[in-house]
Amino acid sequence: MRIAQGWVCCGQCKQVFDASAYLQPAVVAAAQPSTAAVMPQPAAAMAPKPATAMAPQPVAAVAPQPTAAMASQPAAAPPLPKPAKAAHPSLAPRTAPVRARSDAPSVPPKQAAAPLPPPIKKPAASALAPDERPTTARPTRPGEHDIPPEPQPGFVLAARRQAFWRQPVVRAVLLLLIGLAGLGLAVQIVVHERDRIAAIDARARPWLMALCRPLQCTLAPQRQIADVVIDSSSFNKGRGDSYQLALTVKSRAAIPLAMPAVELTLTDIQDQPVLRRVLLPVDLSAPAELAAHGEWSATLPVIVTTGGARVTGYRLLAFYP
Repeated sequence: MRIAQGWVCCGQCKQVFDASAYLQPAVVAAAQPSTAAVMPQPAAAMAPKPATAMAPQPVAAVAPQPTAAMASQPAAAPPLPKPAKAAHPSLAPRTAPVRARSDAPSVPPKQAAAPLPPPIKKPAASALAPDERPTTARPTRPGEHDIPPEPQPGFVLAARRQAFWRQPVVRAVLLLLIGLAGLGLAVQIVVHERDRIAAIDARARPWLMALCRPLQCTLAPQRQIADVVIDSSSFNKGRGDSYQLALTVKSRAAIPLAMPAVELTLTDIQDQPVLRRVLLPVDLSAPAELAAHGEWSATLPVIVTTGGARVTGYRLLAFYP
């Protein structure tokens, strides 16, 4: 759980959940170490043993330890002779315990009590081994412990991702971004198809013009060259280098279309181009739009200078420049 930061997977239902929310406090069952095992026994329990069972110890060895000097006492005096039987038990004399005087003679080495072990003292911090000295927490400097983090299980990462995307704030931000993206896409489509929309519905033209004003775009008639055909034409020679061009342009679309330009190509007897000229709607004196399913006809003079080449044919092509 420390590696997965609380996320676990149930072995029965395979459900991933955060186990840190269900932790129970553990009961500390370890008993505290008894201080009686460390501290010396009280003075009452440190009574000296009979001198016959003790080994002779020099008194000089006890002198440096103040505690041992206080604990060592002379042996008890020999017992008094038993008195005669009293008339009544309550009249029997009571023997008081004999206390050693400070001016009493020193006890022989055979009767001296064994010195007690010195009290356990806490060693200084400088005397401790490097591994036994208490450590104090200190801030870790950058780059001091460059240990790579332990890899986390895949189901923990998947659960975190799912929990992140299920947050209400994240979902609200996503919905806002989706709405803005959809609005931007709709504006791009309207701007790209503005000419078609204006040709289909004339009522949308004011709105499109207002949209194009900050975007610096213009409205133009729809261009569909596949629906524009040259229905009929003629090219007749006049006086000198003058020719008469007559043509009829027809629209097969259901919406108004832009008037196309016309390319005039003159050919010789071998059908090779001798002269090519482009006639714009302004040169043809044609309107800017061609009505839906409408046609337009015109006749105009054309001055041709071929440089002596003989013109035997012509070709017309409608296109959008």
